[in-house]
Formats: sequence, structure tokens, C-alpha cells
Amino acid sequence: MRTTRAPLYRDLTALVAAVVLLAGTGGVPAGAAEPQLVVSPWPDKVLYDPGQTATFAVEVVNNSDQAFAGRLAVRVIWEMEDTKVLGEVPVALAGGDTRSFTFRWSDLPEVLGCEVRADLLSADGQVVASGAEYFNICRAKDTCRVGIHAVGLGLITTSDPEFLKTIPKAILNDRRGYINIGEYLWSGSSVLDLAPEEDELPGGAYWNSKTAIRTAITEGHKYGIKAVVYATSYSTHGLADIDIPMRHPEWLAYDERGQPTAAVNVRQEDKLRNPEWRKHIGQGGFVSANFDWTNQELLDFHLDSLIANKRETGMDGVRYDGHPGTIWGSFNVFGKPLPTGEARLRETLRIVEHIRKQVTAMYPDYLWMFNAGTGVGGNNPVDLENGVLAPELKPVVENGGAMCDEEVRGAYSAYNRFHAWKDYADLLVSDVDLTRTHGGYAYMLFPWCSTIHRNSDEIGYSLMLAAGNHPWFSAPMDTYKTNPGGCHYPIQHELFAFATRYSALLWGHGINRVRRPEQLVEVSSEKGQIWWRNFVHERTLKDGRKYLTVHLLNTPPNKTMGVTEQPMPEPIDNVQVLFKVPVKKVWFATARPGPARTLPIPEHLRAYYSPDEYEAMGPMKCERVEPTEGRVVLPQLRIWTMVVAERG
Repeated sequence: MRTTRAPLYRDLTALVAAVVLLAGTGGVPAGAAEPQLVVSPWPDKVLYDPGQTATFAVEVVNNSDQAFAGRLAVRVIWEMEDTKVLGEVPVALAGGDTRSFTFRWSDLPEVLGCEVRADLLSADGQVVASGAEYFNICRAKDTCRVGIHAVGLGLITTSDPEFLKTIPKAILNDRRGYINIGEYLWSGSSVLDLAPEEDELPGGAYWNSKTAIRTAITEGHKYGIKAVVYATSYSTHGLADIDIPMRHPEWLAYDERGQPTAAVNVRQEDKLRNPEWRKHIGQGGFVSANFDWTNQELLDFHLDSLIANKRETGMDGVRYDGHPGTIWGSFNVFGKPLPTGEARLRETLRIVEHIRKQVTAMYPDYLWMFNAGTGVGGNNPVDLENGVLAPELKPVVENGGAMCDEEVRGAYSAYNRFHAWKDYADLLVSDVDLTRTHGGYAYMLFPWCSTIHRNSDEIGYSLMLAAGNHPWFSAPMDTYKTNPGGCHYPIQHELFAFATRYSALLWGHGINRVRRPEQLVEVSSEKGQIWWRNFVHERTLKDGRKYLTVHLLNTPPNKTMGVTEQPMPEPIDNVQVLFKVPVKKVWFATARPGPARTLPIPEHLRAYYSPDEYEAMGPMKCERVEPTEGRVVLPQLRIWTMVVAERG
């Protein structure tokens, strides 16, 4: 593989498929109706496995009435400036003409945070148009390292031919939103029978089709999107989950009176069996069903169900809504107390380890995701110095498992412990510290788009990514203009593009948070308050290069998350960053730097952006700056900028 350094003129990366620079002007004039030359590269996947071949389609459009002759140069860039040249070909375009080209990169290495860049060169070698797109190359078993998670298809799917026709577009939209993990719910069962014979089954407020789910997974795999199945350890919402415990009462946990702790609603079950009633989605909901996971027959049944689900649908993993374990203070069917205290902990560890070991033996690349409460054990404020991962979560996150923190989903409420921005930020950092220590990854469920203002989305996801945390149940294709602040898609789309491009700096191998950052760097400004001390990371590459990344975050102007309103912080000018250790190179990388874009809105984005907001924000920007005696000055901090330094 030929590796070089990228030219220094590379100081602008495109958020969408094309960024255009007009020869002789240095940019597109404000209010221009249409750029003269457009270059749009497109990787066939958002996530590749090492060893695969990546195919890049590049479209070149000449919107002028003048002929163009030049060359098209295509390369892939990762880290900050590492480069793989894919090729250069001549281009001749008549006025109004469009041409397509194909480039390939075979036997892919594992490199995170890739940008495919296509430059259109004039006859004298000047760049007259440029476009970029982003992807990752990561081992399948380590997908959670670079994961951007969203619900797959939705909670209601059918095998109706008209619905099936909508699936390819829906999955393509996810891919355009940089989603690489989709979660699917099989409403016939949430834990015990994940591979029933029926194609469609209802479950409370859900209705899903196995045909639709299988179609969506197959479509997603074309783009490198992995699929995980939703599973619970404590509740039911489908016929299978109700029927099986009734046939196997010995699998349930009981209270001291000998009554099942499972609240099986027989009347609801009878209604679900009625085809006419099953037409009415939204009747009922989750049914509590506490299981005795110490029962080996139950455990074996669940394992068989997971494996059958993998074979029948092509699922790449599972996301447990709570991990399997014994219920505190409950009894088995014979009245014997189930383990408590340290014995309960040991049994929970055994159950989780057993499930992972058995499935991984058959499918080594199987993905494991578990949602839980706060990983630090519920301390608030979070103890960033002495926090300890809850012991039962250790087998959850080992060897690349993901811990999904759900408590923050309610942070829009003043009653939530993490309603304050500072508490939320500390939690993000702590979850990452604790999961990384045990070889896993932290995911965070930020409040739904319908419950939080769009500006809070930008602040919240910027903090999340800067901490090294991952989006969980994001909504990249949100089209609801009635949500607080309007459609949230532009925020998530642009931040997820940035996270994909700079995955190595956010989530790469060998990252460690610096606990005493003042020994390495100092940040100052004449006005404004900047959060940075908990967001400084060191990283050493396999080739020995060492990087220091300082995330600068403009402090939210109000202390708590905005629901109906969220003021944005005033930009801070001339932020000084002084490195106290030798540095050779420094870059500023910003996801949403401010007004810089005047292109017409690409067709697939027109449902989400107004012309004003499209021009007012983005695209992402990365520029290399020269330090003077270890000091660099960021001209303006809007919300979040990464300062990346290669140490000398």
C-alpha cells in the first residue's frame, strides 16, 4: 500500500457528497444558484471489514455551458494526513455533461476514520472542485468500537408488498445518516422465542414481520450496517413470551407467597390470539415476567433461540434490555430462595459469561450490547477519580461489549439526576473511563427528539462524542418539524459525519484520558468559559506516533438541558492553547464551524434542511496550523472543536 502525506491545501472536508471550489474565485459566490463543477464520491459501504474491497463511485457534473478538460484524482485519507492514492484519470466534459467513474481499494487494512476525497484538477493542475465522503474499516467483532446506533425500520413492520418496497429507501437513509448498527425488535417475543414459525406477530404496541426484518438486514449488509436483535431479561410483550412461561412455570421467579412475579395478563393474551383484535396496534404494552435464570433448561432454551435468530434473520448480535440475572428476594418454583448478595453477583456473572461463551464459540464476530443504569453505580455527582464499574457489568463490557446507559433518556426532566449539563458531561466521561478499563465501549441514550430542543441535541451530542461515548437510539432520519426547535436531523447528520471521519481520534485503539491535563496543556481565553480538562486524551499509534487531543467545548449558557428552548453559547474568539510538551504538528477540526456553505441542497437532504439553515452551518472543517513556541490560537470556538497535536 502506498502511503504518503496529504497536500497542505487540504483544509476543508465536505459534509455531504460534494464541496465545490470555482477556479479563479476561491469559492461559490453568495446566492449562486448552481455551482459550475460538482464532484460527488460515494463509498459503497459506511463500514467495511478488513480484507474486503471498497468500491468508490465518483460522479462529475459540469453545470456550465462551457466544455471542461482536466483530471480526476482520488485518494483516501485517515488519521490526520495519512493517505492512500487510488488513482488519477483524464476527464473531458461537454457543457451540461455528467460522467461517472469507479475506483477500488482492495485488501483493506484496519484503519478507522476514513475520508475518500475526489479532486477535479484543471489542465494546469489547480483544484477546481472537490468532494468527500466518510467510512470506517473495522473488524466485525469490534464494530461497537465505531458504532453509531439507531432503531432499524421502526416498531411496526409488515410483510405487505407495498411496505416491503419502502425498505431499501429507509435503509439507504440510515446509511446516509452514518448509522452502522441498526436494532430490530421481533414483537412475537423479546427473550425466549426469537425465531418463531409465524411471519407476523403482534405484541402490545408493536407489530413486526420477520420477512420485513430479514429484508432490512440484508439491505443493510450491502452498506456495511450491522444488525442487533432486541432482547429483554425481565419482561414480555408477545404471545410466545406469554405462552412459554405458562407451559413452563418452573422457569419463572416467585415471591414469598408462592405467586409468580410475572404479571401474565391472560385477557390480553386471548385478545392477541383474535385476528380481528390483532389489527389494533397499541393495545397493551410490556408485561412483567421475571425469570429464574439459574434454571439451566431456561438458559439453554434462550441460547437456542439466539442462535436460531441469527441463522434465520442474519442478525449480527443482540442488545439486552437489562442483562440476564437472578431477581433480588425471589424464589424458584420449589420455594428455594434464589441467590442474594455476593452469591447473586457470582451467579449473574456466570450466566452472562455462559451466554457469551456459547454463542461466541459458534459466531466469533457476534456483537454484545447491554443497557443498564448508570455504570458508576448511581453516584451523583459522578466521582471521576474513584468511580467503580458495577461488578455485574464487568462481563458485559469485556472483549468489546457495549454498555448502554439509559438513565439519561429522561434528562429533559428536572427530576432526572442528569438534567444539569455538568452532571451529564461528567457521566459521559465516567462511563467511558470505566468501560474502556474493561475492554468495552460506552453508549448513551440522549433524550428523544420529541422531548428536547434541537439546540440541546447539538450540545448533548457534541459532549457525548468529545467524551468518547457513542450515540444509542439516535434518530438520524427525524423529519418532524414540529419537534422542539424543528427537525433534529441536520444536527445528528453532521455530527455523525464528523464522528465517522474522526473515529480514530474519538474511539480508536490506545486512547487514554489524561487525568492531570494541566501538566501537558493550558487553555485560555479573554471571555467565555470552556470545558476541556476532562476531555484531553493521549493516543499512541502502532508506528510509535503519539497524539494529544484537546476537546474544547463552549459551556452551555444555562445550567440545565433546554426542552422548549435552549440558548446557544456565544462564540468565543481567540482561544489560546499552549502545549507544555514538544509538538510537531497541530490541527483544528470542527464539526459545525459556522456559515460556509452555499451549495444547492442535495435532493436526499431537502426534507430536512431549509435553504437558510443549510447555508448557515457547516461543512466540517479541518485545518493545519503552525505552533509558535508550543502555542496555537483558535480564531473562534462555536460549540466544539478538537485540537489535535502530534507530539515531537
